[in-house]
Amino acid sequence: MCGIFGFLDYKNESVASGIIEGMALALKHRGPDQTGIKKEVFEGGCAYLGANRLSIIDLSTPANQPLGNEDGTIWVFFNGEIYNFRELREKLLSKGHNFRSLSDTEVIVHLYEESGSSFPEELDGMFAIAVWDSKLKRLVLSRDRTGKKPLYYHSENSKFTFASELKGLFVCPWVKRSPSLKAIPEYLMYGYVRSPDTLYEKIQQLPPATTMVIEKDGSTETHKYWELKTEKIPITEPQAAGKIKELVLAAVSKRLVSDVPLGVLLSGGLDSAIITGVAVQASPGRVRTFSAGLADEASFDERKYAALAAKYFKTEHTEFSVKIDSAELACKLISAFDLPFGDSSALPTYLICEEAKKQVTVVLTGDGGDELFAGYDRFRAALLAEKLPEVAFLAGRLFSRVLPRTYGVFDLKKRLERFCYGKRLDPLSRHHSWLTVFNEEFLEKFAGQKLAGFMKTAGEKERVLLSGLEGEGLLDKLLLLNFYSYLPDDLNMKTDRASMAVSLEARAPFLDTALTEYVFSLPEKYKVRKGISKYILRKAFGGFVPEEILNRRKHGFGAPVSGWFRKELAGIFKAKVLSVSSRSAE
Repeated sequence: MCGIFGFLDYKNESVASGIIEGMALALKHRGPDQTGIKKEVFEGGCAYLGANRLSIIDLSTPANQPLGNEDGTIWVFFNGEIYNFRELREKLLSKGHNFRSLSDTEVIVHLYEESGSSFPEELDGMFAIAVWDSKLKRLVLSRDRTGKKPLYYHSENSKFTFASELKGLFVCPWVKRSPSLKAIPEYLMYGYVRSPDTLYEKIQQLPPATTMVIEKDGSTETHKYWELKTEKIPITEPQAAGKIKELVLAAVSKRLVSDVPLGVLLSGGLDSAIITGVAVQASPGRVRTFSAGLADEASFDERKYAALAAKYFKTEHTEFSVKIDSAELACKLISAFDLPFGDSSALPTYLICEEAKKQVTVVLTGDGGDELFAGYDRFRAALLAEKLPEVAFLAGRLFSRVLPRTYGVFDLKKRLERFCYGKRLDPLSRHHSWLTVFNEEFLEKFAGQKLAGFMKTAGEKERVLLSGLEGEGLLDKLLLLNFYSYLPDDLNMKTDRASMAVSLEARAPFLDTALTEYVFSLPEKYKVRKGISKYILRKAFGGFVPEEILNRRKHGFGAPVSGWFRKELAGIFKAKVLSVSSRSAE
């Protein structure tokens, strides 16, 4: 895992000394083992490019970055892992290419020589890649299919700048931190901003499954190299379950390749239990597992189920208690994310990554299981809402008024209020209302006039995605929306920032390309049946994981944020948000 960064100047103007080194320092946490920088001046411009390396595969010096071809005309700056690098290496060797390392990075160099900017089509992995073609004075950027690895860029005034994180861009004096007013309503609605936008004007994310080519004259061309296909295949339940198990086994096995210690983040839920069991089955040694629970918050604590799975699979298990008792942790998260981020699970995720890093450098996670197999309650709720009569929602609204507020993970009052509120909407708008942090009514009432105008277009990206899904069923539409928005812009961003802030690599077997494509080809009935979520996944691994975990309802890695803001984090909240001297009051 690494951090990549750099800039092109098409006019070869005077650049302040030390900027590229400053970018490297800002991203050092992503790759503390080695830093490599390449500077090249050419007629009409210059290129300053770099990478910080977290050594995972081939720890030797020849595998350091940037890594070039034999004559030094192609250079690769790479963040991620390529899981099919051995197969690609053999193919490239047969074509006469020479290798000086055993790293997956060097495969990219020679694959670019063979295929040009279409090289990502052959890669199986998670990645953000920059290729510098010295002969053509061309920069090629590419990002993996599900957006596991981030890549931001800024293009203005004859300069093109990119980095794995925003803090790398902010080192450059020509990149201004001007907030994007049109993105603020979107952040308030979802807790994040959907790509390609960010909360800053003129800074964008490269979308997943996308390659951008920047030519020496400053012109750019962007294209998607992969689209998720959703055509359904006729298949029996036993066949589907068998294929799912086969693909999960393969996905985990290829992610166990590492020259540094590796473990599994074990939450106590079904997804991480499956990953743990398969890793134990495929690993020659004892597997290390890690779990965390929130101190004094029993309803958010899954450690007893994690311990059950660890004992069942005989792992070397470490568990610890998370306690949010200072503003220092909140400030660490703000620094790690570079911008406001509304997913409360970022806090415990950061802490478990920090603890795991004490023993390992790579972890497997259960991320993606809910996205593929419809594990979130909102998917079941959407299907249920279509079947209930209006009187059921009326009764629910009345009943919710007398229920006490518990602030627990399964707060019935809160869930019932949200479920019944959405009945008056069409199915997709209803689901949209369940996703929002603040609903549109609240935002229209309390936002300023300037922001209110942007609220009307905040859902435009969602409507664009839905425009090509007319033939899909309701559940498939919701899964696809989730795959193209929440997955890359919330879940993957959270895991990447929380893990890389402590120099830990996180791999997600459920986001394997072959597995993803197969699951999306299955009929809806194999994902949710008779109110049971992850139906086919439970069938595939019945008897493999403990029964108590196999039949558990979705819990989630949440946090009691409302309670924290009333207690432990009350001071920082008042100082940063409610104080008359805060920027939010301006």
